[in-house]
Amino acid sequence: MKYSDGGAADPLVEAFNINQAKALLRLLLENTDKAVGARCVLTPYTEGKVPASVKRYTFSPNAAYARELQALANDEVPEPPCGEWGEMPDGI
Repeated sequence: MKYSDGGAADPLVEAFNINQAKALLRLLLENTDKAVGARCVLTPYTEGKVPASVKRYTFSPNAAYARELQALANDEVPEPPCGEWGEMPDGI
């Protein structure tokens, strides 16, 4: 993460050498409130440059959960919808 007012970048990626989506989902559910984790899906993470052989993922709200969050949106920066292991809202 890079802040618009300068300073060094903060690393925000936690890397695991896992080849199965089920294992990634299990990690999310073990580290996130179950009610929240159950409403999130594994999605490809496409930001930045990565080697062709590397696949990166994040957790995003499922369609129904995304609609609920959109309906609640206001001018405040919300909490991460899928906990600390998912996509993060941008305050900019």
